[in-house]
Parts: sequence; C-alpha cells; structure tokens
Amino acid sequence: MKIGVCYRPHIHNQFLDLLVKNVNFLEIMPEITDIKDMKHIKELSGLNNIDLGLHCLRTSIFSPEGPQEDMLDKYFYVSEFLNSKYFSDHIAYSYIDNVYLTAVQQIEYNDRSLEIFQNNLPTIAEYFPENFLIENITQTELTNDQYTESEFIDKVIQSTNVSLMLDITNMYITCKRNNKDFKQYVESYPFDKVKVMHVSGLTIDERGVYQDTHFNNLDDEILEAVKYVKPFLTNLEYVLVERDFNVNSAEDILNDVNALKDIFASSIFK
Repeated sequence: MKIGVCYRPHIHNQFLDLLVKNVNFLEIMPEITDIKDMKHIKELSGLNNIDLGLHCLRTSIFSPEGPQEDMLDKYFYVSEFLNSKYFSDHIAYSYIDNVYLTAVQQIEYNDRSLEIFQNNLPTIAEYFPENFLIENITQTELTNDQYTESEFIDKVIQSTNVSLMLDITNMYITCKRNNKDFKQYVESYPFDKVKVMHVSGLTIDERGVYQDTHFNNLDDEILEAVKYVKPFLTNLEYVLVERDFNVNSAEDILNDVNALKDIFASSIFK
C-alpha cells in the first residue's frame, strides 16, 4: 500500500521536491493542473518512483444525459501521458443540458440512479475498461432515498469491474450533518472494493455544523474513523491526504502524511 497526496498546484508546487521524498503517490486533478506542471510531475515521479492517479470532476457519470464524452477524450489522453494507475470521478452529476454546474451534485439513491449508471457505464468503459473508480461525495441532506448510501454503492458495483474510492471524510461529515451513527451508516458498505481512500481534515463552523472544506489538518476525530474502517479495507492500495487550502509550510502537508503512515505502517510498501 502507498501513501500520498491529492496534488494541488497552488499548494504543493512550491514543496514538490521535498514532497516526492516523503510520499510514493500523487493524485492529479487535470481541471486545475496545466501541461507544464504535468510534465514536471511526470519527470519527478519517474526519478523518485512515484505512482500517479487521475481524479476528475466533469465526467458527469450519473447524468441522465449520459457522460461527457468530450471530457472523457481529454481525460483519456492525460491518463495515457501520465501512465495513471487509475481514473476516477464522483458518484454525482456535474452537467445539465451540457452546461457545467461548477461542482459535482448530489444524486438520489434509488433504482433510477442505478439505471442511469448502468446506461452510462459502457461509454465510460470504452475509455477506461479497467481501473475505473467512483467516489462518494458529502450528502448535505439525506432525502427520502430508496437505499442508504452504503446499500446504493454496493448495488452500483455489483456485476461490474468498477472499484471504489472511499472519501472517509465525506462519509463521516454526511453522518454528522444528518445525525447518523457512523458505524451503523457504513455497515453495508462494500469495503473490499475500495482501492483508494481520501482523507481530509474536519471543519466545524460556529454553529457546530461539519463542513467539507479541505482546510484543516487531520485531527484525532477523523483519524479514529480511519482506524475504524482500516480492518475492512482488505484491497486498499493507496491512502491520500486531500488538502486544498490553509497550507503555510511543508510541515502542514507532511504532518498529515505521517499521521496516516503511523496508522498504516505495517502495510506500506515502496
């Protein structure tokens, strides 16, 4: 298993030479990473035995309109250039009438959404027949869904070769915002299908509401959630720190990386 970070140019570029000495995986988001930066990352990763993955926002894989094939074209070529270990996007939609919504949007957990995904999967598989991962997003409000999130995700991946990217912080915040017990909420989650896990720090606003901001360090609360799910993650390959803001020094990144290394020490390989 490898420990790494979700690369953000505005944060990590200035620390990149140091970062690649302390991690063995970088996840690239092509929407915010330009070609010059990708070339530099590819060169450094080759010199330092760093694997690369691809995480995207604009496939719209749960859209009734179908996935965005023009974006899949772009993602395919980026993936080939970087020799990416996987391609991933969200359990969400991001377009309506071919207009980008600037962020991924929550779906309903019902049979209709399952049908939409099954209809869209063959198109995605033309570009990424293997190593295609889907990630859960924060559910700010649970509606009258037909299935729980864990049940729905389990049904989504049945009879497919799709794997999972578990965002443990998104799921934990979903529980906190909807007054759900975390351990009960994840009972039906197919942990054996998880290849990648994202971990980000928790933000609690002045009202006591948990927010998904990717702003803070990993604290004991989220690390305890990581420790709880660890025994169930039998096929986990990569654990990644996701931090988008509030980084003032390399230590802000490396402290989070080291906290995860401590938890997964017996499983890490180079």
